[in-house]
Amino acid sequence: MVYQNSFEAVNPRFTAGQIVEEPIRYFGLVPGKEREQMVAGLLEQVGIPKDEAGKKPHEFSGGQLQRICIARALAANPEMILLDEPLSSLDVSVQAQILNLLRHLKEAFGLTYLLISHDLETVYNIADRLAVIYAGRIIEEIDDINLFESMEHPYTALLLGKDIPVGACEEQLSYISEKGCVYAGRCPYAEQLCFDEVPALTNIKRGHRIACHRRR
Repeated sequence: MVYQNSFEAVNPRFTAGQIVEEPIRYFGLVPGKEREQMVAGLLEQVGIPKDEAGKKPHEFSGGQLQRICIARALAANPEMILLDEPLSSLDVSVQAQILNLLRHLKEAFGLTYLLISHDLETVYNIADRLAVIYAGRIIEEIDDINLFESMEHPYTALLLGKDIPVGACEEQLSYISEKGCVYAGRCPYAEQLCFDEVPALTNIKRGHRIACHRRR
């Protein structure tokens, strides 16, 4: 897993090398004498020179430390990595660098990512498929990222910054329908049916599903 806040995700007393070595040692992936070489290789894979392995977290920038956290995730030899808002705490210029790194590593290591983010543009740039979740329910889903431009649920539109009617979202999270659509209390298009009945996640075209009574 790669966390949102890299500074809170590491032991401040550990060096960069120790941070990356921890899962290698914990899971017994390689003998002790080979760990240093593996750690150095992983650090270089994410753009951290091996001669900086002795530095501690406070000596790195946020982007550098996030690279170290990515190297730690790779050290466990995973098939899948959970990315929890990995870019949100970084400067915009650094976000692009980390995004490019993640794309490169995905191909190089044959990884599967499960990316959690409110920034759908970031998701678009790295994902193969996408699900939009609100209050614990999937409200829109595409099986192919090429369908991204056709997404249309009102909440998806909000995340994308599209124009929505005046007065929408005034209630924020103060109301979530218990028996109807979870988004009804914020939706500018909500009708009584939306408060009374849960919309089914329904195919509107091949590989595109939406839970919205407007599409019934």
